[in-house]
This record gives sequence, C-alpha cells and structure tokens, in this order.
Amino acid sequence: MSDSWKEYGAEGLIEKRSFLVSKDGLVKKLYTGQDKYKILEGAINNGYRAIWVTKADGKRTAKYVHKMIAETFLPNKENKEYVVHLDHNKLNNVADNLQWATLEEWKEHNKDLFRMMKGRSRLDSIPNSKLTEAQVIRLKKKLLDPNRKAKISTLAKQFNISQGQVYRILRGENWAHIEVKKD
Repeated sequence: MSDSWKEYGAEGLIEKRSFLVSKDGLVKKLYTGQDKYKILEGAINNGYRAIWVTKADGKRTAKYVHKMIAETFLPNKENKEYVVHLDHNKLNNVADNLQWATLEEWKEHNKDLFRMMKGRSRLDSIPNSKLTEAQVIRLKKKLLDPNRKAKISTLAKQFNISQGQVYRILRGENWAHIEVKKD
C-alpha cells in the first residue's frame, strides 16, 4: 500500500469487504481473501459523490466520499461534524481540498452558493417541501377566510399537494411556525 492509499476504518460495516481511500479522492473496494479490488465511481447524491456500503446488520447505507477521505486523512481534534470543500466543488474530494467544520462554519462557507429557490433560502427551508413559506401563507389565508368557497380538493390541486397535506396545514400539524392572522 502506498502512502496515498489508506484503509478506511468505519465501525459497523460488513467484514467481508473493506475499502481503501486515497488522498486523491478515490475509493477502492477490496474483497477479503482475494487480491481483487475495484475503484468505485459511486453515485451523485445532493451534488456529492457517494458510495453504497453494507453495514454489519445487512442494511445498505450511502457514505459520502469526501467524508471518508476527511475521516481517514484529516485530523479532527475538535470533533467537528461537517466537511467543506475549500474550492466549493463538491466533486473535488482531494484531501488538500477538504476541511472539518462546525454547522455554523459550513453555512458561512457555503452561504454564497445557496441560491434562492422558489422564494426560499436552502439554508433555512424545510427539506423536500413542495411549498414555499409564501405559498403556505397564501394557502392559510384562503383556509381561514370565512367566505371561502373553494373546496379542500380544489386548494390541494391549486397548490399541487395532497388533500391530507391541506388538512394537516389547517390543523396546524404542518407549517405550524407560519402564523397568519384572520382578516
């Protein structure tokens, strides 16, 4: 094994396979008892390269390559949880391009990258939501209007959400932090 390749030691992975990671941002999958290995390309997940690994309990999980490289090559004396790409290129997983960060440091590092999407900042949004805060305000105003003639099913179609979601918003189960005053 050269200096640029090291064994990746994560707890809870299946023992029949092990991984080597390089300072150049590559991952090799090794098979126990064999001299056989494969350099993994992985998949792109949220813009980051990830590989699938099998845990000891048989379940599969995704591991981000940049995190594997950082855990192997970068000291983390302060136990920071996040890894930032210094050049902002999520696919450049070279060890020299990575740095450990706190959540606040990660947000500060990436603040210029977050574009306003559908009227909301990705830093402060609810993940996987179909609605923006502005849409929720409009929907809540319509729901609270005493002269409302629109049915729940019509509002659901209008906002491209399920009727159940409209009812959950009406009852305050979802989007409860958005308050709208009755007119």
